[in-house]
Amino acid sequence: MPVTATQIQQWAETREAQGSLPVLVRKLIQATSGRLVYIDFPAGDSVGQPGWDGEVESDGQSPWVPQGKSFWELSCEAQPTRKANRDYEKRTRGTPGPERSNATLVFVTARRWTTKNRWRQEKREAGEWKEVRAYDADDLEQWLEQAPAVALWFAETLRMTGPGVESLERHWRTWSQQSDPPISPEALFADRENTREQLIHELREHFEKGKTAPLTVRADSVEEAAAFVCAAILSDEDWASSGLVVTEPDGWRFVDANHALKVAVAARPEVAARPIIRRGLVVVIPYASGDMMQHYGGSAANRPDTDLVLERPRRSEFEKALVELGLDKAEAERLTVSTGRSWSVFRRHRTTNPAIRRPKWLERPQAAALTTICLLGAWKGDNTEDRAIVSRLAGRLYEDVERELRYLAQVDDPPVLQIGTVWKAKAPIELLHLFGERITSDELDRFFKIAYDVLTAPDPVLDLPEEERYAAQVYGKVRPQSDILIDALCDTLIKLAVRGPILPSLQALDIEGRVARLVYNLLYDADKVRWLSLSPFLHPLAEAAPETFLRAVEHSLNKPDQPVTYLLRETSDSALFGRCWHSTLLWALETLAWTPQFLTRVMLILAQLAHIEIKGNWANTPLNSLIGIFRSWFPQTAASLDERIKILDVLVEKEPDIAFELLDKLTQIDHDVAIPAARPKWRDYDTGVGRGVPREEVFKMVHAAADRMLLLAKGHPNRVARLIEKASVFNEDRLNSVLGLAAEFANSEDDEAREVVRAALRKTIHWHRNYDRTSEPVLNAKLKPFEELYERLAPRDPIIRHRWLFAESHPDLPARVRDDYTAMIQQLETERVQALQQIYRELEMVGIEKLVATCPGEPWVGIALAKLGLAINTLAEWILNRSSDLTDRDPQRVTIRGLLQSLPQTQAIELIQIVLQEADNQHWPPEKTARFLTLASPEKATWDIAASCGSEVEKAYWSQVPVFWLRGEEEDPEFPLRRLLEVERPRTALQVCRLVLDKVDPYLIADVLEQILHGKEMNEPRLNSWDIGQAIERLETSGVIEKNRLVLLEFQAIPLLGSEGEQQAKTLYATLMSDPALLCELICMLYKPKHREREEPLSEMRQSAAKIAGIVLHNCRILPGTQPDGTVDEEAFFDFINEVRRLCREKDRLEVCDQTLGQILAHSPVGQDGIWPFEPTRKILDRPDFEDMRRGFVIGTLNKRGVTIRTLDEGGTQERELAAKYRAYANALRTSHPNLAAAIDEIAHSYEQESKCEDLDARMHREGVR
Repeated sequence: MPVTATQIQQWAETREAQGSLPVLVRKLIQATSGRLVYIDFPAGDSVGQPGWDGEVESDGQSPWVPQGKSFWELSCEAQPTRKANRDYEKRTRGTPGPERSNATLVFVTARRWTTKNRWRQEKREAGEWKEVRAYDADDLEQWLEQAPAVALWFAETLRMTGPGVESLERHWRTWSQQSDPPISPEALFADRENTREQLIHELREHFEKGKTAPLTVRADSVEEAAAFVCAAILSDEDWASSGLVVTEPDGWRFVDANHALKVAVAARPEVAARPIIRRGLVVVIPYASGDMMQHYGGSAANRPDTDLVLERPRRSEFEKALVELGLDKAEAERLTVSTGRSWSVFRRHRTTNPAIRRPKWLERPQAAALTTICLLGAWKGDNTEDRAIVSRLAGRLYEDVERELRYLAQVDDPPVLQIGTVWKAKAPIELLHLFGERITSDELDRFFKIAYDVLTAPDPVLDLPEEERYAAQVYGKVRPQSDILIDALCDTLIKLAVRGPILPSLQALDIEGRVARLVYNLLYDADKVRWLSLSPFLHPLAEAAPETFLRAVEHSLNKPDQPVTYLLRETSDSALFGRCWHSTLLWALETLAWTPQFLTRVMLILAQLAHIEIKGNWANTPLNSLIGIFRSWFPQTAASLDERIKILDVLVEKEPDIAFELLDKLTQIDHDVAIPAARPKWRDYDTGVGRGVPREEVFKMVHAAADRMLLLAKGHPNRVARLIEKASVFNEDRLNSVLGLAAEFANSEDDEAREVVRAALRKTIHWHRNYDRTSEPVLNAKLKPFEELYERLAPRDPIIRHRWLFAESHPDLPARVRDDYTAMIQQLETERVQALQQIYRELEMVGIEKLVATCPGEPWVGIALAKLGLAINTLAEWILNRSSDLTDRDPQRVTIRGLLQSLPQTQAIELIQIVLQEADNQHWPPEKTARFLTLASPEKATWDIAASCGSEVEKAYWSQVPVFWLRGEEEDPEFPLRRLLEVERPRTALQVCRLVLDKVDPYLIADVLEQILHGKEMNEPRLNSWDIGQAIERLETSGVIEKNRLVLLEFQAIPLLGSEGEQQAKTLYATLMSDPALLCELICMLYKPKHREREEPLSEMRQSAAKIAGIVLHNCRILPGTQPDGTVDEEAFFDFINEVRRLCREKDRLEVCDQTLGQILAHSPVGQDGIWPFEPTRKILDRPDFEDMRRGFVIGTLNKRGVTIRTLDEGGTQERELAAKYRAYANALRTSHPNLAAAIDEIAHSYEQESKCEDLDARMHREGVR
């Protein structure tokens, strides 16, 4: 029904008209004007604001909107002339003349205005504006006729809608307002913004190009797809007033009668069976994701040109959208999982309208299969054991169950998903709510029997030794069921326990009790194997039956062998293949700690577990879980502050050591990092908590923790030391208490206890003296009690008192030393010498030996001893009398090295000679003499002494001397290298000269490398590919090494050069691609003849050479005929390939030769025409008889891609881009090089298939399937 001027005038008398008239005019302008540059019409509550009622700037001309700038005044008053005159005078007076001369004034009234023409003419004749226009209700009626979508919206406002159509606004509002909270456009667009933009782009392209084929949009449900289209169109100003929704087939008559419409959205596919098809009208048809279009009639059954798919948002984005709708984050996390990230499910789950709560698929006959997926949750259809379990639970053939699920997966808003071979419930909690009442007692019996059978089976990985468990898949030691099924089964236990009692039929079957009994039977008397086997599933089992789970853990800890603790004891080192068996136990306990009901028990369990040593440096430890739960600024529990403090008092009483460690961390509020604790999946223990607490609460917890630390620290030096180190967090009273606890040790006879406390004071003084920005007078006053106490606590034993100076290279001095590094080193050296003098005065060399024993492996005692001024004979006597065999086990060895290398050279030589003279009298064996000399500085003077001791000692010296580095200042840098080579230590030789390769004879470097490659000095020291590469580069640039020798050397060095070895082995690869015989030789090394066996079995050496040949050929990225400047000589290119093929044909290896050449040619550059590969390769690979070469070319191209990096939910975007690139190359060559084009098509097809696999992995990740 069209809107008349009379109806508009009647509407003008209503209160809503004043706020809605700007909306009406704005929509009319958007629907009928040309290119709008700017439009602004404040509406609703904003109509009373100062300024124009509307401003427009248009680049186009239309009957209703002036070109250029225009200013609009709107009115609903009963006397339009009076209002128009008033507005005209006001706006003319307030607008500068130059602006008026370039703008049009438009007056619009929703009343009939009989004198509007005369008024308009008068104002035009006044010449005060570029143009003046006037519109009344009759004009608005005509304007609406040219904007049918706006007319429909306005008719709905007037409650006079026609049959079969409704406005985009109304359709969106009806759909979005059905839930609490309502769904906002921003929420629906979450993680779909690209699809929204693509939809607008397709609308524009269809309209501008006159396309008549419908545009289709798919979502979880037809209603969601239609709502998304409405929201997307309304979000774009160019389209917001140009479309409507056809709700019934009769609505197409309205569309047919209104040619100004640009877009018509079918509310359902069946509505679009016979739509209006014309140029300039875009028809949008919504479908459910599983819809089979051929089921619909007419146009709705046709395959569309464009089919947009609304993927469900990623978990993080859906959760974020829910939070922005006003939901608590914990509730948003649970809803994200329970609704399957589907807005259709969310709308039904949170509906305020009971009529839409039950989906239609619930009443279909095929819904019988939902019992199975409701209980099992998910499985893999290609896993034999999974299929057997499904059949066992359903009590019928698996094929029958899957047939019904396939049907349900294609209905509107499907309850199940199929991802590759995986079946899973889309919204598991909703499915339980909707279908749980239909689950029978027999089905539950079968489910619990299946669960028990599956979960009591030992994990086959335990049959393997620990070092082989990482390869369980290789050895076939894996569970017969898929991880997907077992994980989903455990998840079902939580759902049944948490949500089952809400359903009367399940409550009557004591569902919560049955779940608890299952967990009891699994865990209560579990042995070591059972705990380890159930390790991956402890987290869901705990949430399913919290009380039973805690009883089982407590019972296990009270047993003599504590079976549950094997989860911690079996955890292996956190290296590459380590396994953390206990992590799920900790996550389970963290989950239960959210509720105050279980917090005390969880805390005591974790405290008991914290005593057990765990191998490796895992972050998942019981103590860290405790810290995370109670962290002062980020507690991970719903317990109040007072509850947490009372519970901590229990820990202080029962586990004081663990309590102190925990309290220590609770007082740390600066520079702390928190990892959120595990949260329950379906229980609401954590709702509204765990996101941080007010600052006041933080400090209350810190103070409570500090007070309890003070109580626990009395009489414990290590605890007092910890308090001193945390002095900055204490107020004055608590700090005085800490100092009082420390002062108690001043009268102690226990020097070790005194030094523990004193070390903490020293560290604190050092920090404040060097990093505290407090003014010096204030700082002196603050540190005075610390420094006084530091002196009082000095141990009586000089060894204990001074050993800290020698225990590390840069100990913390209790003074300001940061301003001058050189001065700090000098002060440290002075204090070390003074300390050693004091020890020597009191205890002589015996004291020094005791000091050495307290800091093993550190040279600082020896370095200070060199500056003590002792007589050389005294030092020699001490070395001779106190050193044993001078091996690494000798504690004095490092001290002697520090002494010899710190004395002036003349004194060091004198000392060495005195020791050697007496050693000769004592008949030291040559090995011990050599070991003594290795402690001296590695320099010419030492080497001369070693030589003077005879060949036996010299050889032993060079066989033992540690790695050192030449600095380029030596007279003869090659001397030590030759000596090291003589004793077959080439690895050490390379390390010695690695910094001065340019000063070493290339032939000597070649000798070093050849010894390394021949297996000399196999294990130590370790070499890196960089050093080998630098040595080879030195040989390359020298130009003096004979080519064949260099090629062989580089060939043998390939395994040591790493993945980029070909960059250093330039001579090898240049020769390989210029000498066909060499390439043929490598191919023959690697591959056997096609038609006969090798003449003789491969020796170990030949096997090793074959492996290297494989690496060389695989890494060859240089093309035949490549010139020094990187260009390719085409004639040499073709000649090389032909000759290699001839030689390999003679060796019966033509097939592998062609495949190898193809892989090398995969590294060809792009041709001059921008098409890959370049022209010579095209000519070769297009030959019809070169099929094997093309096969190698395909393999080489796929292999050269290497490792990829992507986000978990990225999918196959990278592969699709590669497929498109190679498909474009193939299309460009299809006419000129058809055989090559077919090979490149194969590459594109491979990437297309790979993209589908990546899409599948991404989808499984988004669905939470591991």
